[in-house]
Amino acid sequence: GFTVQFAATESEAEARRALARLRIDGAPTRVVPTVKDGRTRYRVVAGPFATRAAADAAGRASGGSYWVY
Repeated sequence: GFTVQFAATESEAEARRALARLRIDGAPTRVVPTVKDGRTRYRVVAGPFATRAAADAAGRASGGSYWVY
């Protein structure tokens, strides 16, 4: 499946605020902590989506910046 990322921040509180503003139909949204170079980053993501087209459509519908992976 495909996941859409909308934000990545070093602040969990900021990521949760971004998540609260996010409206995506048809897929779960969540904050995912990841560690890179010893620093935790909090990613705001939605998915999984069955196809890249569905993920792109969700990203476009958000009205903001996004990445599909």
